Amino acid sequence: MSDSIYRRLEVWRESVQLAIETYTATQDFPRHELYGLSSQMRRAAVSIPSNIAEGRGRGTKRDFCRFVLQARGSLFELQTQITIAEALGYATPERVETLTRRSETVVRLLNGLVRYLQQSSETTTPTPHTPPPRDISRNMRRTKIIATLGPACSNEDLIQRLLTSGVDVFRMNFSHGTPADRLRLIEIIRRVATDHGKYIPILGDIQGPKLRIGEVDGVIQLQPGQMFTITTEPVAGNASIVSTPFTPLPREVQIGQRILINDGLVELVVAAVDATKVLTRVVHGGPISSKKGMNFPDTELTIPAITEKDREDVAFAVANQLDYIAASFIRRRSDIVELRSLLHDLGGDEINIIAKLEKSQAIDALEDILDVSDGVMVARGDLGVELPPEDVPIVQKRVLQKAAVWGRFAITATQMLESMTSNSRPTRAEASDVANAIFDGSDAVMLSAETASGAYPVEAVQMMARIIMAAEQNRQFQVAGGRDPFRVSTETDEFTDALAGAANYAAQQLDAKFIIVFTQTGFAARLMSKFRPKQPIIALTPSTWVARRMNVLWGVQPFVLREVGEYHEQIVERVDEFLISRDIVVPGDRLVILMGSPVYQRAKTNLLRVHRVRS
Repeated sequence: MSDSIYRRLEVWRESVQLAIETYTATQDFPRHELYGLSSQMRRAAVSIPSNIAEGRGRGTKRDFCRFVLQARGSLFELQTQITIAEALGYATPERVETLTRRSETVVRLLNGLVRYLQQSSETTTPTPHTPPPRDISRNMRRTKIIATLGPACSNEDLIQRLLTSGVDVFRMNFSHGTPADRLRLIEIIRRVATDHGKYIPILGDIQGPKLRIGEVDGVIQLQPGQMFTITTEPVAGNASIVSTPFTPLPREVQIGQRILINDGLVELVVAAVDATKVLTRVVHGGPISSKKGMNFPDTELTIPAITEKDREDVAFAVANQLDYIAASFIRRRSDIVELRSLLHDLGGDEINIIAKLEKSQAIDALEDILDVSDGVMVARGDLGVELPPEDVPIVQKRVLQKAAVWGRFAITATQMLESMTSNSRPTRAEASDVANAIFDGSDAVMLSAETASGAYPVEAVQMMARIIMAAEQNRQFQVAGGRDPFRVSTETDEFTDALAGAANYAAQQLDAKFIIVFTQTGFAARLMSKFRPKQPIIALTPSTWVARRMNVLWGVQPFVLREVGEYHEQIVERVDEFLISRDIVVPGDRLVILMGSPVYQRAKTNLLRVHRVRS
């Protein structure tokens, strides 16, 4: 081999040594939490130096690439175990930070070497990407974390750190940024996810009919009792008047109705209306600045649910194969139907829709919205403006309970760790809020400003993961596995839900290690997760897109498995081979398997099988 390859392999040898030192430094963690970590890395460390010394030619290089991929997988597992050790109180934050930084350095070195080895012309055959083995244990985190991207985390290094810290879904807020910015982020997310062997979905959050004020000169302070005008004519905003691009405003509001600005901090009451102006009296004063949002809790606005900007953003999402669209300011069933029709016209039927519940009208029409959505989000920011603050916790619980009945996943969002936008640690009340969202039955919890514009985006994700793990270890506080009957609309839904309930019962009685779900669309995995089984759910699908979408579901770990055979025994043998090859199971482990039969006809879920892994 050439001198340049020797130099790179020498860097690799040093990287392995650093990785082993990192592993050795974790030996004060309880042994049962490590699950035999880094055995592959140790074998590679023994083989590679001798191979470098002997220089045994072209075949050796392919072996090196395989060793690198194996060792990189061990590093990813190490990062997961470091997070677990911290959450369980086995290591101080300072020690964890040091270990995490060292392991991330090694991962970057290994990634560079993998790319070099795979691209080099001296390799006789390309080495295919093999996702590294993942630790899927009884201590895995079930509730998923959604992180919003923004100025605070817009480069590849930070996105990789967020991913290794625990992010399961990345959200892009289409209210901000340009298409070019979003396209760059999409490319980074998918590259980093591939490097880490993970299926990470991207959620595009469209703006919806968000009404805002116009430009204001700096920050102005409104005083209680003063008169304040909102006009549809273009003017420079000051302490007595501000413009709005929403020209129908004078026709939409009536005297005595409230207008809220800046997330409800400023409350106005309509005193008079003419063709272009709305004269208001300030009830509660406060600061306002350019582009602040307006809410109308007493007014049923007639504006369309999907604006022209939304249509452009949806077209972008379809063109770039995003996984989810979050629809803002949904008010009724027809809003979701209209968005789904738009997706169909653009060829985006694969994209799932999340209804953001931010309006009081949406809560009144909750079941109708659940019927046509794939998931819902309790967006407590605007919802807390539309409703009295004391109503929001009750609404949150109601939405999560209804989502379970309708077989939809549910996200709890907004201000979960708000203080971490400027502080390195959350308040105790925020930690309790996150834990209670877990106990209420959230499939996922979301970080907004904490990661998009905060000073501590990585720390916010790590803290979220720690709180989730602590909450999930106390299962007596969580939503019970038994639940109200699923609201079925077809016989297929009824069969799938009944089998999912039976699989949950069988897994408990047999003390199975995993529940395995074969799914073409993700629907069976979604229903299975709603039973909140003690066992992790491994979802196998032939579609990468479906695998990504399932990564938002509680307790579900997705994998792509394209070739499974046609008959039951072939399928079971393939499952054993697949899981053993990734060190997920060992011979003798008990599994509960859900599948559709016959597989070659893409049948709906209709078969449950209990199985012991064969050698």
